Amino acid sequence: MSILKISALIALLFLAAFQLRAQELHARWDELTASDWPKALDRSGQTCILPIGILEKHGPHVPIGSDLIQVREWAARATKKEYAVVFPDYFYGQINEEKRRDYAVFFFEPGSDSTYTRQLSALHKSDPAGDQHAGERETSSLLYLRPDLVEMDSASNESGANQHRLKIPNIYTAIWWYASYPNHYAGDGSKATRAEGQLVNEHYIGQLVEALRAVKADTKTLELQKEYFDRVKEK
Repeated sequence: MSILKISALIALLFLAAFQLRAQELHARWDELTASDWPKALDRSGQTCILPIGILEKHGPHVPIGSDLIQVREWAARATKKEYAVVFPDYFYGQINEEKRRDYAVFFFEPGSDSTYTRQLSALHKSDPAGDQHAGERETSSLLYLRPDLVEMDSASNESGANQHRLKIPNIYTAIWWYASYPNHYAGDGSKATRAEGQLVNEHYIGQLVEALRAVKADTKTLELQKEYFDRVKEK
């Protein structure tokens, strides 16, 4: 998920947010009317959320779009507490590039603390070392956010264990994931619970709310970004 802070130079192109009024203003960009656009821009402090993810198999039991479904839900729930405009969902591939922009991109990745780690450990049933793609924690997350999309009776139909089919010392190959996890499944989704999913998501959403507030208050990133490209140009 990326959070964008947009400079005044292109503020009218990118928008964001909500003045309290009789009828609540939508957070999703595609649900705003044209007349609400300037209000959204003002209320959000020119801040938006871009929910990004990839389409890929998540074991036999959770949706192909699990990654994006989760961040989309985080955005929807976080903006009820701290307003920002939510851009349309974006399925993507990564392209590394470096060029001048009139906006800054902030990558949000939730962290953890001792209290959260302790609470998660108390709820978690499978081996944490192997709990990755479509495993207990991710399945729990979907059970909390979109239980209608999870097929728990299928969670044991395929193995989520590391198959260790490829071992070449000090070598990386792009087929490593398939070699280890041919079912695109890493962990044990059958151990998932809604309670664990609620803990994980409330923690992530709380951190996203804090991140939004910090980004909206930030004045240094764009300044430093401009300084950097100005110096590069001079050379």
